[in-house]
Amino acid sequence: MKKTVVVLMALFMGLTVMAQKKEGQMRKMHDTFKDMSPEQVATLKSKKMALHLDLSESQTQQIKALEKERITEMRAQHEARKAQKEKGEAQDADTRFKMMEARLDQQLAHQKQMKQILNAEQYEQWKKMRHKKEAMVKRSQKKKKMHKRMKNGERK
Repeated sequence: MKKTVVVLMALFMGLTVMAQKKEGQMRKMHDTFKDMSPEQVATLKSKKMALHLDLSESQTQQIKALEKERITEMRAQHEARKAQKEKGEAQDADTRFKMMEARLDQQLAHQKQMKQILNAEQYEQWKKMRHKKEAMVKRSQKKKKMHKRMKNGERK
């Protein structure tokens, strides 16, 4: 019985460490991309997709152009939010709603463009990859919120 408990604890600890390493890698990658130009990031992302989805050269170039446009747009939005925050302007519910709606519209448009570029099998693989990444980001954000609450002494 003791051996079973010890083995289960070791397995659980190993899985926890692996998850934390994966999140750390994502954070490092994000910090690396921050210092690169949109062209460089788009090149890396399109090549990574080409490896995972077995893209043709034409598909790779289309995705590179799409990613470059998307990254440039996202950085501009980030800078606008950052400037607004520095001015101390609070966002009301209507403004947050409009931002969230615009982000969802962008995601739908991106998904539609990817569907046009990729074949059916590649598109399904891409969606699976995207869902995994989104789940990892949500877990990371949840942990950040929890650590922030703990630091401030709040309880849920």
